Amino acid sequence: MIDEQEFRDLFKEESDEHLLCLDEGLLALEKNPFDQTTLDQVFRAAHSLKGAARMLYLTDVETVAHRCEDVLRLGKNGDSSFSGVVVGHLFPLLSAMHALIDEALGGARADIDVAGVIATLDAALAGHGSDSAPVEAVPVEAAPGAVAEPVVAEQPVAPEAEVAAPDEEEQAQPGQPVNQQYRIETIRVPTKKLDGLLSQMGELIVARGRVSRRMVEIEQLADAWEEWQRSPVAAAFLNQAGQGGGRSRFDQLGSMIQSLYRASAEDMTRLESVADKIAAEVRNIRLLPLSSIFNLFSRLVRDQAAEQGKKVDFRVYGGDTQADKQIVEEMKDPLMHMLRNAVDHGIEMEAERVARGKPATGTLSIRARQTATNIVIEICDDGRGIDPEVIARTALKRKLLSRKELDLMSIEQIQALIFSPGFSTSQFVTDISGRGVGMDVVRNNVERLKGHIEIDSVPGNGCTMRILLPMTLSSTRVLVAEVNHRPYAIPAEAVNTSIHLDRNMIFSIEGRKNITWQGTALHVVALADLLEVDERLLKSRLVEKQAQEAAPAKAENGYLLCVVVEVAGERFGLLVDDLLDEREVVVKPHGSLLRRIRNVSSVTILDSGEVCMILNPQDLARSVHRHVTMDSEEVEATVEQRKQVVLLVEDSMTTRIQEKRILEGGGYEVVTAVDGIDAMNKLVTNRIDAVVSDIVMPNVDGLELTAMIRRESKYNEMPVILVTTLASDQDKKAGLAAGANAYISKPRFDQKILLETLRRLI
Repeated sequence: MIDEQEFRDLFKEESDEHLLCLDEGLLALEKNPFDQTTLDQVFRAAHSLKGAARMLYLTDVETVAHRCEDVLRLGKNGDSSFSGVVVGHLFPLLSAMHALIDEALGGARADIDVAGVIATLDAALAGHGSDSAPVEAVPVEAAPGAVAEPVVAEQPVAPEAEVAAPDEEEQAQPGQPVNQQYRIETIRVPTKKLDGLLSQMGELIVARGRVSRRMVEIEQLADAWEEWQRSPVAAAFLNQAGQGGGRSRFDQLGSMIQSLYRASAEDMTRLESVADKIAAEVRNIRLLPLSSIFNLFSRLVRDQAAEQGKKVDFRVYGGDTQADKQIVEEMKDPLMHMLRNAVDHGIEMEAERVARGKPATGTLSIRARQTATNIVIEICDDGRGIDPEVIARTALKRKLLSRKELDLMSIEQIQALIFSPGFSTSQFVTDISGRGVGMDVVRNNVERLKGHIEIDSVPGNGCTMRILLPMTLSSTRVLVAEVNHRPYAIPAEAVNTSIHLDRNMIFSIEGRKNITWQGTALHVVALADLLEVDERLLKSRLVEKQAQEAAPAKAENGYLLCVVVEVAGERFGLLVDDLLDEREVVVKPHGSLLRRIRNVSSVTILDSGEVCMILNPQDLARSVHRHVTMDSEEVEATVEQRKQVVLLVEDSMTTRIQEKRILEGGGYEVVTAVDGIDAMNKLVTNRIDAVVSDIVMPNVDGLELTAMIRRESKYNEMPVILVTTLASDQDKKAGLAAGANAYISKPRFDQKILLETLRRLI
């Protein structure tokens, strides 16, 4: 039985959804076993149930769900042995899961023989000719503090949220039937309905903006009428009209205009009040506490610290801070990546900490808080921090940037390179560390949520990663600028200010256009250049002299308009043609094509009905940097690269052929060897770029081979990757001591890891 009530409730809600999906899905698959949509839904339900059970150490549930997942995988892979009969054999497993989960939630003892149920399934599948291999349960030792993965960790096919129902004021009177006292405290609403409600709330905001524009027009009409009445022409006209009684009609028209304006103003005030209240209530319905994901991290940090032999005191603050459901769901994986990196790269080993005068136990914390405009999540550690010099050296070694580019960057920009794809300062690659993947995913996920990351670090004294996220994803406040007669929206939180520039204020430093602003040089670039706007494709509204000039933006009285944008401490100026308005807009969902447009995050529709692109400030910052590089660096001639050659050393023919195909599929030329002696001979006679080797081999094993390679000075820089079934920490340390650059264990082997590691090391 699950001890904590909170996790019982979470697991009950999640398991109910997954079991319902399995019940309905298996019935459908029994009739149509190769319906891929249903297969995907049922497979995901079994997989999610397995993961949740593992987190709660419900070993029997995990084992049964895992076996069910294995059988369903046959259908996903299109195996000919999969059929409706095979699906029928899964129903006893499903019944067992129902009973086991009921027991875990405090129900009657299940008395399920899990091994017997699986053996019965395996016998039935064997008789049917299925190739699904049986899976043995792996006993897991329970540990204190284990927590369950909440519903937001992986969404079911039709996710639902609980919404509080109105309280009943009238209580049942004595003598009334008991069933009249029954009250429904909560109701279940599919989240897609909440999303639809949120979308309609956004439309209400748009409608309010349009009504506001009509109010301005009515006010202008009233002012124009009063101005006309005061004119000499009106006086003469009204005197003449007054002789026939027409003057009273004009007075009546004026009164009607004034009455219309006053009534519209009252309606507008009421509409704004109601719209604001509805918007606030709808947003509140979608709020979830961040503790729903924070509670997962204590075990994660504990296990990783123990695996690496480190002592870490992990603390959580601000778990009651609430955020939009989508933010809570999509921030789980990025935060896990960051915590893993903090333990792996940040917190030092005990001996190193003591030598530096620090407590033997490292401190790692995650903290959440809410400001007036943002949700702020901070991950802090007291480890070794981020050294800009190490980052710069690694960037040069990985050929991510040139020395000249690095010299032009600030400390903050250099530290931000850790979010570059393929970047890692780790000298040794394992299954979970040093592969150069993860932090770029973190940045991409955060930016997809319209947020950004700031780094505050002092080498040797720890690091703070600060994530700033919007309060809501449905609407945002923007500054609307005009470029080549088209509107573009810049998120207001990224706008520092806007200024008028004299053309003579612009000067060049190493090919970059700059202005002096607040005592420092501020790089400026035309927004049209970053957006790569082709004027030939635009429908011109105005024909102006400035349109034929080379000036980056329209001049008004000799001045240019510049929007100063600030992203993660970096400032730059965008030259635009005009500034139209600052307003709140509704963020519209977009298709897959728009996701591929650089510098654009989403779209909106203005009050005028015109489609407007919402720009991505982080993308703009990177585009500015690319623009600087192109202006200041001469374009290097590209040369055709030869295929990189990998020496594959493996004594097993089956494994050798499989890995050879993987490497060739990754674009490498492969030379094979059967042991260490054969490998050294191949090194002499071939031009080799990297070595991938097993450890356990006859004659000379992988560790000896690695040591032999390192003894040859000409092979000092050659990457050596060990791929082996030996997965203990002692084995990994032996590989590191021999001189290997990476260590990948076969039980957790993933061909993507091998190819990513090669790409990073070569």
